[in-house]
Amino acid sequence: MPLSAGSTVFTVSSVGLTTGTAQLQVAQPPYVEQLLSSSLIIFTNQTAELTFTLSVDGQGLKGANVAWSAVGGTVAPSSSTTNSQGQAVAYFTPTSVGTANITAAVSSPETGTKTLNSLIGVRPTPPRPDVSVLKRLTTFPYYLILAGAVAGAVIVAMVLVRRRGRAGESEEEQGDFMFFRLPRLPKGGFADIARTLR
Repeated sequence: MPLSAGSTVFTVSSVGLTTGTAQLQVAQPPYVEQLLSSSLIIFTNQTAELTFTLSVDGQGLKGANVAWSAVGGTVAPSSSTTNSQGQAVAYFTPTSVGTANITAAVSSPETGTKTLNSLIGVRPTPPRPDVSVLKRLTTFPYYLILAGAVAGAVIVAMVLVRRRGRAGESEEEQGDFMFFRLPRLPKGGFADIARTLR
């Protein structure tokens, strides 16, 4: 049967022989407990994965009970048991900004009861970028204004390119504008037109 750590007396006796005794020092096996967090700093809208590991001589110890608690947040589940790899997993959710203190209280017949702690920094969730201006540009009537501005810029560019290309044309040809020809006025101009209409 396994012995508890400490000092014990080993006695050997046999019929007809003198009883012999020996004092033994029983050492605690090299149990290793470790509590790790997936992140040392998280935002208030995030969670952190907590992993407790219990091992002896490099082998995981199964069946140890782990009770979880936290200051500055909650841990789910509140209790768990180490698996064949000696691990128990839980998840921390912050409830306030600052430094959260997570506690894992471990108990098993082999190790007794031990407590481990882990600290996690919690920061405020950064604000989302303001997209209200973009939304306005894509809703009525703002998208019509935007479309009109783009169309106007295109027309102006086309006019400038067309005029530059027609710099060597005759005066008559320069009456053309864009895709149609402007009507030519009589020599008398608007005065002749007015007399004709009378």
